[in-house]
Amino acid sequence: MQELEVTLNDDYLSRLPLELLEKILGDPLLDASDLLSFSRTCTVCAEAAGLNSLWKVKFTQRWPSIAHRVINFFSCSEKSTLIKWKSVFKHRLLVKRAVLSHLVEIGRSNYMEEDRYQLAMNESSAYTFVKAESTDLAEAAGSDVDLSHLFVINELRDATKEGPPWKNLTRKFYADKCLHCLSHEDLRPKVEAVLTSNSNNIDLEEGATLIAQWMQPQEDFSLGDVKSQLDSLTKDVKAKLHLSCPMHPLFAADATSTCLKPEATHSLWSPPNCKAIMAAIEQIIKTKFNQSFAQYAHPRKSYINCVLRDQQAIPITLCLVVMGIARRLGMVLEPVSFPETFVLRWLEFPFKSMLERYTYVDPFNGQYSVSSTELPTRFTDRRMDGAVNQRVLSAMAQCSKQEVLLRMLRNLLNTWRQTMTHHEQRQTMLRHVVELECMVEPSNYHHVILMVQLLLQLEVNIQWAMVLIQELVAIHPALTTALSDIPLRCESMLSCLKDKVGKPRTVNVKKRTDYPQVQHAVGLIMQHRKYNYRCVIAGWDSTCQATEQWIRQMGVDRLPKGRHQPFYRVWASDGSDRYAAQENLMIALSPGPVSVMKTGRLFDSYNGLFYEPNSYLASDYPDDANFCRVKMESFLKEKPEPAQLEWSQAGME
Repeated sequence: MQELEVTLNDDYLSRLPLELLEKILGDPLLDASDLLSFSRTCTVCAEAAGLNSLWKVKFTQRWPSIAHRVINFFSCSEKSTLIKWKSVFKHRLLVKRAVLSHLVEIGRSNYMEEDRYQLAMNESSAYTFVKAESTDLAEAAGSDVDLSHLFVINELRDATKEGPPWKNLTRKFYADKCLHCLSHEDLRPKVEAVLTSNSNNIDLEEGATLIAQWMQPQEDFSLGDVKSQLDSLTKDVKAKLHLSCPMHPLFAADATSTCLKPEATHSLWSPPNCKAIMAAIEQIIKTKFNQSFAQYAHPRKSYINCVLRDQQAIPITLCLVVMGIARRLGMVLEPVSFPETFVLRWLEFPFKSMLERYTYVDPFNGQYSVSSTELPTRFTDRRMDGAVNQRVLSAMAQCSKQEVLLRMLRNLLNTWRQTMTHHEQRQTMLRHVVELECMVEPSNYHHVILMVQLLLQLEVNIQWAMVLIQELVAIHPALTTALSDIPLRCESMLSCLKDKVGKPRTVNVKKRTDYPQVQHAVGLIMQHRKYNYRCVIAGWDSTCQATEQWIRQMGVDRLPKGRHQPFYRVWASDGSDRYAAQENLMIALSPGPVSVMKTGRLFDSYNGLFYEPNSYLASDYPDDANFCRVKMESFLKEKPEPAQLEWSQAGME
């Protein structure tokens, strides 16, 4: 057998066509660092590794969700230039490094309470950091166009979802706060323009998308994505219509001409042809949506992106989907804000009088042909006399598009009020909903006062709270006396926080050897012996450090060991902060984390047994992480084998 002679100095790579090298180097298993290493091999390799099209592939592989946005950004830019994908890749990496560095600094500043006054004055100024460095980062990367803002948003989204859910908690916590501030800053002009408009030209799909984006900045979706999903549903309806009614005039018309504009008031087709369209829509909606429907009051059923993804919807969002499909097929459906539900109507009998002309559609309850005489029987109070009759009749009329969006906000407000989620999350999400309502109805004193109360509780944007009260009093002078104490509270809070500027929190290092009586440590998952709530220890004192008033009120001195025992600051599973005596706490009987939003402020991860403190908390409690490890090992040794297995499996999850 003839042996293959190999010449050591023969350069086989240089003989390969660039197209083949590009194909090889484009493999997803090779990252940017591999390309840079390969480029140092020889001039041919350097040429192949520097191909612009190859770096476009690498960028798309690394950050698939924003590659098309980069292309769109360049196409809309005043500088008509070729995209230098290697420079764009480098720019994105520099932004990643800058964002992660800023998150560390924000976490440190927050822990040391250096930014409390800044947060109280203007939360956005404490959590946004794009503009200061954007130009420098672009120049450092050699990029012709500044994409820093797009890249910062993308990096923050990546940071909130990076790795397992119980890792990098501190980074995720502050990334989420920054993301909310930046996203709201971007969305605010558009949200105000759409939600405050009384025009019939409002695109309800755009309005619903803006609300969903405002409430979920961590989710990456656009109006185009929503419209694309509605287009897909429309194709399904069109196929169903073709089976049942192949001669429908819709199929003889141009596809672009059948899609009505949002402000359209008349359908393109006759009532019988519209009825055929409604029958096809009914079949698709009943087949696809609200199968195994459960948990009516869940926020996801109010977010249009989630509705289209999960195909679970409450009446108003399901009606928006049906309206969107019908509009694309040349049919106008009018929104009707009916009590206790939301319905649609269309003009089936144009020659009849008043409400008898309309057929009502109730997709949520699966009824697509309800007459004007049948609909009032759905009203809770079925009496049809006097004022009640007038109320029913007015409720059966078409409502404005602004009313539709307002009702969506009211639904969200009620949902977050009723939801059994953590107090902190509920408080935060209520704030975001009420902020939208204040934009739409600045004269609604219920919303404004609730907004101010939430801002005071969170100690953020106090200046804006004072402005809201001033504007409200100008609209409603009768409220001047009732609201007079709120500006005083705001000024007192700002004054108190301002006095602390330049005076960070006093560092108090607590070593275990100095406090042998302390039996527990920060990060341990505990259970209250009396009230049974689960919690995580966020700090401890060797003796009760609460005020005398609190000690008397809580009956601390009636405890067997009174105030002269260790007390622990704990975060309960409902999101509340509590101060518990050592004798009232024991290690939780079952494994699993305590799902509290703010755990990231103090803890970096949950390892299945306890929360591991981040570097800020560890500087105050340097021995506690090791103490937790030893204590939990001892705790598990006393457990039977099945229980040990349960804890170990919880740690793996």
